[in-house]
Amino acid sequence: MKLLTRISLLVLCLGGISSAASVPTTLEEARADTINDLVIGFIEQFKQIMPCGIPDLGVPVLVPFELEHTEFGFEQSGLLQVETELNDIFVDDLNNFDIVKIDVKLLQLQVDFGFFFHSIKSTGQYKAKGTVLGLIPFNRGGKFAFNVNGLSLEGSIKIGIEGENVFIKEFKLRPIVNSVDSKFENVFILPLNTFIFNKVVEAVIPNFLRDNQEQVTQFLEDALVPQVNGLLGEFTLDDLMGMVTGNSSLPTEC
Repeated sequence: MKLLTRISLLVLCLGGISSAASVPTTLEEARADTINDLVIGFIEQFKQIMPCGIPDLGVPVLVPFELEHTEFGFEQSGLLQVETELNDIFVDDLNNFDIVKIDVKLLQLQVDFGFFFHSIKSTGQYKAKGTVLGLIPFNRGGKFAFNVNGLSLEGSIKIGIEGENVFIKEFKLRPIVNSVDSKFENVFILPLNTFIFNKVVEAVIPNFLRDNQEQVTQFLEDALVPQVNGLLGEFTLDDLMGMVTGNSSLPTEC
């Protein structure tokens, strides 16, 4: 049971989430509430230092988060088909979120979670080609700004243990977006066509995320798990437990 308790703390650390308060009726529920309280404190502290990063632990600055390059394809039949390359990306307000729920499953080494981002802003450079409304081709590049409004993330993390080290064994993340604001500049020579393109993007993205959960989840797992496991490889189980329980202090300010 001691090992399971330590593992559950670690799982929560990886999930970065907490739960609504409830009245404990059993020893296990009381223990879970204690774990939740520890994680709430850890996450709130971590949110404060996201603009700084933690160089000693290899954690980069996360607000704003900088990404040099990424590529992806997107298609919504009859409306939008695009192959896109994004460069020099800045993503801001990743620390503007509310913790929604947690369900720790000790025996499965798993935590189910949910949290809500109020708004995430991104800017950068793009290169894109494709068609809009199934009729109008484009092959252009320029600046972009893209805001996500009301992002709900629900999912689960399952961990594995190898010796004293831990790793993410399975990661499922299901995003739902209330709305997006799209401003890709100079997609077409005619400003009206560029305006239509951005309006199509704003209409398509929320529906695409709702209708293609399995595809989106697999994309996010493939993109995020290797990077997180690379970071986790630097720490032992005790190292991560120390951070969650407060025995190993995090910076309190930049």
